Amino acid sequence: MGKFSKQGALLAVGLSSLILLASGCSASTVEAVGGPTSTVSAVPAVSATPTAAAKLFSVGGSLNTKLIPGVTVKTSKGAYLQAAIDPTDKVFQYDPKLVEAGVLDQWSVEDITAAQKFMVNFALTELIDTPLNGQAETPDQWYTRNVDKFLPIWHEDLRKIIGSVDENGESTSIVTEQAWMAAKGIEYRYGADQPRMIGMEMAPTKYAVTPEGYLSIYFNALFVMSTEEGTADNQIDTNSNMQFAVLKTEDGSFVFNEANNNYSYNHH
Repeated sequence: MGKFSKQGALLAVGLSSLILLASGCSASTVEAVGGPTSTVSAVPAVSATPTAAAKLFSVGGSLNTKLIPGVTVKTSKGAYLQAAIDPTDKVFQYDPKLVEAGVLDQWSVEDITAAQKFMVNFALTELIDTPLNGQAETPDQWYTRNVDKFLPIWHEDLRKIIGSVDENGESTSIVTEQAWMAAKGIEYRYGADQPRMIGMEMAPTKYAVTPEGYLSIYFNALFVMSTEEGTADNQIDTNSNMQFAVLKTEDGSFVFNEANNNYSYNHH
């Protein structure tokens, strides 16, 4: 069983400048201590049989975000069935108990709810159950698909972060890339009707507004993905703290000016 702690990269864009706020991560050893602002936190094992539970998109227990079949994603390692979240799930619902002072002075409940949906779907499909997680696509492919979701002022820095590693060979990306898997002979499960993700629990924890007026939403997430190592069926349990800040454009869409993904994981 391996326990790891990772620190993703946080980017923030002001009205006229780009600032790299944090970019630290752990060393690549088992039981490694995290980076300057991260802590080692073992992820409790979730009981599940990946091959059986995967078909149901659920491992039961406390992981009650309702996953449903999404789209079939074709990758360099084969196709897989990407997870989606049921539109009625509570992770998409606005929670007035989490709103900090000043938010509703600048953002309507309708816009907050729409931005929350945008963030959750992005987190699921592009930070967690993305082909880049497990290196089934290249950083350039991920960047091309997602660059327009971010403010132009930091496109160049975004590309530098995706797929990046520190001096210890550890990822500093905002994407949960799990680059360590290949060296250990571990792969996610692939198949056109086979999901890699088998369970998830995600919820917002705070709504805030930045000094520039961007809407910032914080999330906690626990997700489980099925792996295979030779003939063994295993899984990766990941705890993640995410934070995003967005701007609403004139056409009603949203673009990111902050993206933060700090996570710890346990392969067993």
